[in-house]
Amino acid sequence: IKFYQDPYVDAYRPSFFVDSLYYGDFFGSYIISNWSEDRAFGGHDRFFSTSQAVTNEFRFDITSQINDRVRARMGIDLKSHKLNFYEVENPWGGIQAFRQRFAEQWDDFGEDGIQWQYSESGEPDRGEGNGQWDKGESFDDFNGNNKWDDFVEPLELAGYFQTVYELPWMVVDAGMRVDAVNYNTKIWSEPNGKYSPTKPWFWEDCGKDRLCASHNNPDSQDLEGVHQIDEGENDGIWSSWS
Repeated sequence: IKFYQDPYVDAYRPSFFVDSLYYGDFFGSYIISNWSEDRAFGGHDRFFSTSQAVTNEFRFDITSQINDRVRARMGIDLKSHKLNFYEVENPWGGIQAFRQRFAEQWDDFGEDGIQWQYSESGEPDRGEGNGQWDKGESFDDFNGNNKWDDFVEPLELAGYFQTVYELPWMVVDAGMRVDAVNYNTKIWSEPNGKYSPTKPWFWEDCGKDRLCASHNNPDSQDLEGVHQIDEGENDGIWSSWS
């Protein structure tokens, strides 16, 4: 059993076998045993996550004391962020590991660029489902620099104007600020293309015959039982028959 290798699982371990990936190699063969000094070092948890945010900012202000009571300020503020986030659960599961990544979207299909369900071998090829971008895999170039980045790069731009009116017994602030954001990414949309940022839409990209490989339907298989891809299948574009 390759799960539950952290110590707390003594309370949840199977009653008939060991509870750790390394347990049998470094500990006794009894169901009840302890972690011993000089016999096991390091290790890894079933869950890992990391994140990073790098911000570059350019700000330009002009301030003028118009008279002894009125002061005015105007300026612009430009920010560029590089946001990275990655987490994985049960990494030893390979393609079955659960991963989430805040990066430019890519098709993690490996060297052949085809999901293993649709490949001739019916098996994942090198690099497929490993949670990392590999050379040759298609991706969405959000920031237009012609390479895959493990971050997204939103831009913020603000312009503002502020006046301050000062009296011995009172200070009045008045102004206006306008903010704009370019997320440099993609958002969900309805099948007809209308933006739907808070509600995802999914469809089976099975093509005109509406039969995917996962349906295991003989009508879409050749004489050897291999699924045949028809018009519009697995092209990532919604069509009226989807």
